[in-house]
Amino acid sequence: MTTLDLPVVGTTARLPAWTRILCALFFFSGFPALIYQLTWQRELFRIFGVNSESVTIVVTAFMLGLGLGSLAGGWVSKQRWIGLLPLLAAIELATPPSVSCRWRSLNGLAR
Repeated sequence: MTTLDLPVVGTTARLPAWTRILCALFFFSGFPALIYQLTWQRELFRIFGVNSESVTIVVTAFMLGLGLGSLAGGWVSKQRWIGLLPLLAAIELATPPSVSCRWRSLNGLAR
């Protein structure tokens, strides 16, 4: 049986407004991660020059963060006493200050 053999189900039911808003927020929360990745890459280019090592460092750190975040998120999602939506909001709000601290330390390293 293939997907072509399955009957087409026409649903007109829409998701509730709250669910659609959350989906949009999750979608748009990925853009800062890509912006931070590009910013880190440009900072490393400025400090170490354009080479394959700086690109490798940025992409490796980005992928490591995704993997560790997935592991931590899986563990946290199983804890019933933690509200997941407030936790996500706290992480999103804590990201810019932590990035600015890392930029300052990286600029200190370049001097």
